[in-house]
Amino acid sequence: MILILGVLLLGAEASAETLCIPGRMKQLDAGAGRVVAVKSNGDVYQLLENNWVQIPGKLIHVTVGPAGLWGVNKDKNIYKYVDNDWLQVDGLLNQIDAGGNRFVVGVNDNEDIFCLNQDQTTSNAVKLDYKGVDGKLKYYSSGGYGSWGVNAAYDIFYRRNVHPMSCQGTNWENVEGKLVMLEVAEDGSVYGVNYNGHVYKREGITAGNPMGTSWTYLKVDEKVRHVSYDRGVLYVVTIDDRIFRC
Repeated sequence: MILILGVLLLGAEASAETLCIPGRMKQLDAGAGRVVAVKSNGDVYQLLENNWVQIPGKLIHVTVGPAGLWGVNKDKNIYKYVDNDWLQVDGLLNQIDAGGNRFVVGVNDNEDIFCLNQDQTTSNAVKLDYKGVDGKLKYYSSGGYGSWGVNAAYDIFYRRNVHPMSCQGTNWENVEGKLVMLEVAEDGSVYGVNYNGHVYKREGITAGNPMGTSWTYLKVDEKVRHVSYDRGVLYVVTIDDRIFRC
């Protein structure tokens, strides 16, 4: 597999070395120095030194980050990994993300948006105080400089003024482009996938300009379903469940 970074402003292309990770996974998340994933049958794994180590349980979506390890199962039940076991907490979500500064965000079947402040994610309570966020999204992710989401029409949005103890934020800003999913890293980096399976990176993101400036197309010779980025490494899941580290 070859991944080519198209540097649009310079009109140049630079290749990036990639490594195929053994095994097949449907969804993967990287954060806080860890990588976790789920298979199509719901089995859960953690990547340790290029080997997959199974974590007991069955999930359809898993996330790891400063807020810990969380996931949802086929019935949309929400779980948090506490003391080497899954603790079910109240609520129902389709997709969940723990990449923010010890707060959690997610969306449900109805595309409603929710988040948990830092004081909720750091407790071991099972009854949690979810905060509703206005709007509708299919996918929602948080990182170092805020929260990003995409809706059913593939429109991209950035949420203003999101903080660990005020995870709702204040308002949405539309960002140019179309994506089916995106992931935000702890350092603020944003990577996403469009409906053609193409991968994009958001350029120009800083603390002073958290929305960045433009999208850079990363040419991958495979159609991609999912991406995640952590500590300088981009993880790519192809439509046939293969995993690559770039």
